[in-house]
Amino acid sequence: NEPAGWRTNLPAYELLVYRNVWPGIDLAFTGRGGQLTYELTVQPGAQVADIRLAYEGARRLSLDSNGNLLIQTGAGVLTDARPVTYQASAGRRVPIESRFVLVDGVRHGFSVGNYDAGLPLVIDPGLTYSTFLGGSDFEQTQAITVDATGSAYVTGYTASTNFPIVPNPGAAQTTYTGGYDAFVTKLSPTGTSFLYSTYLGGSAFDEGYGIAVDSAGDAYVAGTTSSTNFPTTPGAFQTVARNADAFVTKLNPTGTTLLYSTRLGGGGGEQAFAIAIDATGSAYATGTTCFSTNFPTTPGAYQTTRIGSCDVFVTKINPAGTAPLLYSTLLGRSSINEGFGIAVDATLNAYIAGLAATNFPTTLGAPQTTYGGGNSDAFVTKLNATGSALLYSTYLGGSSADQAQGIAIDATGNAYASGYTSSTNFPTTAGAAQTTYGGGSHDAFMTKVNAVGSAPFAYSTYLGGSADDSGFGISVDATGNATSAGYTYSANFPTTPGAYQTTRQGPTDAFVTKLNATGTARLYSTYLGGTSYEFAFAVAVDPTGTYVTGGTYSANFPIVPNPGAAQTTYAGAGDAFITKLITVGSPTTLVLTPPAATNQVGTPHTVTATVRDAALQPVPGVTVRFTVTGANPTSGSNVTNPAGQATFTYTGTVAGLDTITAYADTNNNATQDMGEPMGVATKLWTPGPPATLRLTPLTAVNQVGTQHCVTATVRDVYGNPVPNVTVVFSVPTSVATHASPASGSATTNSAGQAQFCYTASLPGIDAIEAFADTNGNGMQDLTAIPPEPSAAASKIWIPPVSSGTCKITNAGSITAINGDRATFSGEVHVANGQALGHEAYQDRGPLEPEQIDSTSLLAAVCPTAAAPTAMIYGHATVDGMGDFIFLITVTDGGNGGKNDSYGIIVSDGYVSGQQPLQGGNINIR
Repeated sequence: NEPAGWRTNLPAYELLVYRNVWPGIDLAFTGRGGQLTYELTVQPGAQVADIRLAYEGARRLSLDSNGNLLIQTGAGVLTDARPVTYQASAGRRVPIESRFVLVDGVRHGFSVGNYDAGLPLVIDPGLTYSTFLGGSDFEQTQAITVDATGSAYVTGYTASTNFPIVPNPGAAQTTYTGGYDAFVTKLSPTGTSFLYSTYLGGSAFDEGYGIAVDSAGDAYVAGTTSSTNFPTTPGAFQTVARNADAFVTKLNPTGTTLLYSTRLGGGGGEQAFAIAIDATGSAYATGTTCFSTNFPTTPGAYQTTRIGSCDVFVTKINPAGTAPLLYSTLLGRSSINEGFGIAVDATLNAYIAGLAATNFPTTLGAPQTTYGGGNSDAFVTKLNATGSALLYSTYLGGSSADQAQGIAIDATGNAYASGYTSSTNFPTTAGAAQTTYGGGSHDAFMTKVNAVGSAPFAYSTYLGGSADDSGFGISVDATGNATSAGYTYSANFPTTPGAYQTTRQGPTDAFVTKLNATGTARLYSTYLGGTSYEFAFAVAVDPTGTYVTGGTYSANFPIVPNPGAAQTTYAGAGDAFITKLITVGSPTTLVLTPPAATNQVGTPHTVTATVRDAALQPVPGVTVRFTVTGANPTSGSNVTNPAGQATFTYTGTVAGLDTITAYADTNNNATQDMGEPMGVATKLWTPGPPATLRLTPLTAVNQVGTQHCVTATVRDVYGNPVPNVTVVFSVPTSVATHASPASGSATTNSAGQAQFCYTASLPGIDAIEAFADTNGNGMQDLTAIPPEPSAAASKIWIPPVSSGTCKITNAGSITAINGDRATFSGEVHVANGQALGHEAYQDRGPLEPEQIDSTSLLAAVCPTAAAPTAMIYGHATVDGMGDFIFLITVTDGGNGGKNDSYGIIVSDGYVSGQQPLQGGNINIR
């Protein structure tokens, strides 16, 4: 309670992955159903035995009889459910036996059975749990619902005297009483235990067909009984048997007490097939009443008398299960009419689906107001809150038999019906998932009716293969995706890639199919079964998964975890089953992130592919194949985790642009097939820091007076040219002090090159140095990481070839650079390309006394009309010592010495500059 510590706008993430926690093994955490779960992905070549997990703060680890990990803490015992492991292969998930292994008191690892070491091992399969439910005789479940905790409630009927009863003693009814008994069973959220399980019946035949649960955990069951001693409660609406009656029973959250139990019927025969409840705890039951003239209806109800031989009934029972009924009405006009499904919305309107005969009441503007033909049509009807009027009512059928078996509604009042049809002209909608009849004696169907029940149907589709297919239960999620369950004899029943079971295992398998909100595509469709017969009759969905129930004759029906599920062995002549699936659809989108990125070469780049189905649910267990084209071609693959994500990491060494493409290889054939989604991203690799610098040319020979250019090429450690780097050049020794300039800098271009040019005045050898000034301080830093690279080159300057014919004679004086006088004398001429003669120069100033006498001439360039200055190169002594190079430039201005000039450069660093002659005369001829 300290507001100063509160935080808002915290980021939320779907998945946290630790890569290579052990070599080749990733650890991922994700949230599912309000719980934190983890997954270990063991890549090919990695060792499961490397995995060791510890719980900090745990006092002790142990295993229970089901293989679950028990973590003893100071606050109590935490449970980590027995691991479930599978491999994806050829479009199917292959379960791999696995279990916890205790290493010591606080650490554990895993043991797995035989598996393909060339494929990843994945924990968290689409089959969350699956269990048998039954004794040594026949059982079948007919309905399922789920509470907010994820506990599943089922009802059905059994002929087994040893049906599992929990608690025993303590359950509401612990003994079998004859014929068929109804049962009610509550399963834990993990599917590992029955929280309660009870018989419900008398000495004849009693069958549970519908179930609902309220927010308190009270279960409401509807069905039929022919037992005169079916258990009822004092004060219930009807405690006396009139014939075969419907029943409605309410159990407390522990399954130990009947809160109320009532019969519902007249003198004929009644069956209740479905039940729903509203927020007040009122129960709504539907079914059929046959030949009863006294079925209980209420005054003002829409239809108070039976008209057909069998009519639908819709009855609302108060929360106490006592008289009077809140309302009770019939629906029907002729022959047989039956209500198989019911739902109620927030404004207490009831929605009913079933089968109807001719003249069934429909409403003006409904999608189908006339009977389609055959023995029956399906119907969908919406009753007002008082049961006194039809808000809408429509047929749903073609020219053969059609019947709806289930109904669900969404938050906006759209109704979703499922069932089966023998009509090849059953009403379907354009663009629906399957618009043509698949074959056999009937196909399943799924149909959506808009909130006002007006034409046309929002969508309507067949669902089936070439043999018999029947749809029963239906449920809808918060985004409007409807899921239906049933059974199929078709070997080509439409399934989706990556579904739990894509091939039929027995003569008939259960199926679970999920459609998108528009009914145009299957988000998920799977078989479910073993090698014998399976029949699914009901389905429920919550944010954590899809719950399906029915009956099986297969001893090898898939059980997960095994061991660990509530009942892992087939008990007898047909068992019920309860299965929870993660009904992820086939991949429809693949998005790569980041879509574009820029990094230096040499750094790893990770791209993440997120694969989702049409409902935007992440799709796990799909192989994503990545291909890189461009500067750094490479490829790889990975399998999506529970968040639908697969990553690919590579390191570029060549600067430039890469294009990264990825696709979801749902067919697992390493080829992108039609419909497999793909994504594209780009990666720009920039050069790394300068690692090498090279000067070209390394050496060169040029005549003085010409320009010499040296090029520095800067590259990173991978050889990529590095642009925008300042290169500092210097010519620190020899005659370069008389060049212009003798130092400088330039910035590298896109090719990593920078150029420096200079001109020398005197012959000699230069040392040219350069370094990449990466830190911009003008000084080479050898302590930088990496150090600033450098290089050196040399330059030989030679005198020009003597040219022309000239003779320079006489002498004069000039004003010396220090303000005193200087004199020179000498003579030079060119003969046969050789410069001959002698030159002398003396500066008589006190600051720089220097006497220069030539010892030999190297070259002389005589003047021309265009260039009237002569240049004389040679060796000389300075003050009678040494051997120096000099350059004398002489200009004869004519007119007896006027405008004549004279200058000298000496390799000891003396430069007079070009000075006018003060006396004497220079003759160049």
